[in-house]
Amino acid sequence: MMGGSDNLDLQNAQICLEPVTVDNWKACIALELAPGQEYFVPSNLYSIAEARFYAEARSSAGYNENGQLVGYVLYGRDVSTNKWKSFRSWLINPINAKTMEKAP
Repeated sequence: MMGGSDNLDLQNAQICLEPVTVDNWKACIALELAPGQEYFVPSNLYSIAEARFYAEARSSAGYNENGQLVGYVLYGRDVSTNKWKSFRSWLINPINAKTMEKAP
């Protein structure tokens, strides 16, 4: 567990969603879940592929204020209810995010 000043201010973080494209899909599939979470969420590679086969599904990459890729979202229109919903969404774990901030 990180102490006081090492914590990220996720409460005030702003995330910008951009479509997954030929330019960023490899970075999206390289994002890692926190240990143990891989049992609960399919890989981003699977989710990106899945979105290509469902007309109402959208894959988006999440970027922080510094333009760093920090998350992934799969959302779309539920075919059974016709309502928009998020199927999968997550941000990188805060420990990895802190490491990314310090990287050159």
